[in-house]
This record gives sequence, structure tokens and C-alpha cells, in this order.
Amino acid sequence: MTQSELAAQAGIPTSTISKMERDIYGNASDDYVDTLADALDIPVSFLSNAPLPDVPDGRYRKQSKASAKLQKSVVAHARQVASVMQDADAHYRIHKTTLVPMERGENLDDSEGISRRLRNMLGLSIEGPVGNMTRACERAGVVVADMSPVGPGGQTEGERRFSAFSAWPDMGMGDSRPVIIVSSYLSGDILRATIAHEVAHIYAHTRNPAIPDAIAERQAWMIGGELMIPVKEAREILGGRQVTLDRLRRMKAAYGVSVKFLITYCEHRHIITRERAVALNKQYSSRKWHQGEPVEVVKERAQLFPSVIRRMMNDGLDIGMSRSDVTSIVWGGGNARARLTLV
Repeated sequence: MTQSELAAQAGIPTSTISKMERDIYGNASDDYVDTLADALDIPVSFLSNAPLPDVPDGRYRKQSKASAKLQKSVVAHARQVASVMQDADAHYRIHKTTLVPMERGENLDDSEGISRRLRNMLGLSIEGPVGNMTRACERAGVVVADMSPVGPGGQTEGERRFSAFSAWPDMGMGDSRPVIIVSSYLSGDILRATIAHEVAHIYAHTRNPAIPDAIAERQAWMIGGELMIPVKEAREILGGRQVTLDRLRRMKAAYGVSVKFLITYCEHRHIITRERAVALNKQYSSRKWHQGEPVEVVKERAQLFPSVIRRMMNDGLDIGMSRSDVTSIVWGGGNARARLTLV
């Protein structure tokens, strides 16, 4: 919300809200506090909580038309998620992260070697498809959360322009957890590749933040792609005969990533030529697969963060998030039976 939007929602002068934000208003009356809490859909206690944790700039996956306001909203959501997890870690013994980010200056272009190390940290076998990318990250202590609907009308078209955001609040130096925020609009196959891409960012770029975005995106794409499909396996499966959409469709069923992703992956890994990739993309469009690919990949659901919130609610702890967000995270998307794993 902008100040003027909040003023209209709460029936409080914009000048008063401005003074409150700049800490020059003084003590607000209980009526103002209650009114603001109702307008923001948050518990009153949130307004007296300590500041939210700082979150680095992190890495975005978004369309070029995504607004600055949307980006601020995503970062704010990530800060709230990080804050909730800090409180939960203070009350419960939740499995700690097994990720150790790459050090500054390490070679980030060896995507095969990096992905093997990352698979090991995520508790995955060195070969074969990843059964559940979301759960692998959560078991490694990474928090995955949806960008939940905003307000009673749900997300706007602007939120559809956002795919994912990832950051590690203290650059992996302390006890905080890496956070991945994903759009609730992503299909199952795109979601899996997106989470792989973001955990690659977390592993490779947390302590290497100065790498230009274009280079970092390419590195994360290669590492994340290798994480989902080791190139050796791709060559063994697709080698020997011409790569066709039907062969890629069968590979999609085995590895849970989109045919569109596979075309690009095979080109980048020199399994197919640039000319063959162009031909496959033309066939892809003519079959109208951009409107819906064959082979549905079941959408993975985060369990760790919804379970933490449910446990805190049951124990009467202050969550410090909007009531609609809590409802969406805990009960939305089939998370009702998620359980918190304690160690």
C-alpha cells in the first residue's frame, strides 16, 4: 500500500500516516492503532514488534514489466517469512540448513561439478530425476513460500509478472535460513525448474553478489538445469536419434520439467544444434503447446513454512503476518495436512 491508499482504507489523514512512518507523530491512540491494524489486516501486536530482518537484494525472476512496487512487496513478504522463521527457531528445534554457500571468487562456470555438490547438500542422489524439488530444499533447511494473494480480490495482473525471488538474510554467515518466494501461478513443471534455479542462486551467489545479473542468471540456469537433469543422462537418453517433441515429451514425464525447458537445455548443452532448436520451437508453437503442454506435472506444495505457522498458532505465539496471508499459507493449496518435522 502507498500512504494515500492506507489513509483511504483506514480513514486516517495521509499526513498523520506520514508522520507515523517518520517517527515524529508521538504515541498513537489505541483507536488509531486498532484502525491501522484492521486496515492492514494484521494483529495489533505487529505494530509494536521489532523491525523485520534485513534481506539482501537477492535475485528476481520476473517479467520486464514488473513494477518497482511489486518488487518491494515481494521483498517485504520475504522479510516477513524470515522473521517468522527466526521466531520459530527460537521456540522449536527445527532441522538446520545443510547448505554452505560457495565462497567468494570460486569458479562458478563448472555447472556439472557445482550441481553434484549441491545435490549432495540437498540429500539427493548424484543421478536420476529429483522426486520433489520443494521437499529436497525444505529438508535442507531452505524456506519455500508462495507469494500469497494480496487482499480479498487475490493477486492482480502485476503479480502474474513475478516468478520467484531468493535471498539469504545474512549471506549465509549466521543462523538464518535461505528464503525462496515463488509465484502461486506457476505450473508444476515450471515451478520445479524455478526452485532449482533459485537454490542454485542461493548456493552460488549468496557470497558472490557483485556478479552482473546477466552472467548470474546464466550460471544459475546452467546449475539449476544440471540439478534437474544431469547432462550425462540427457545425452544417454536423447543420443543416437534425432531429438523430437515426442521424445522430449517422454523425457518431461520422467524428469518433471517442461518441454520448452528441455529444448533450451538441450541447445545449451550442445545435445542439439541451434537450427534444430529453432525447428523444435516452431513445431512447439504450431501444436499450441505454449497454451498448455501435454503431460501434467503435479504441483509441489511447500510444507515446512505452513507447518511452522500452524504450530505457532496452536501454541498461541505471535506470528506477525496478515490474517489473510496466514489463512492462505496454512490452508491454501492442500497444505492442511502438512506436519512440522522436529529433530
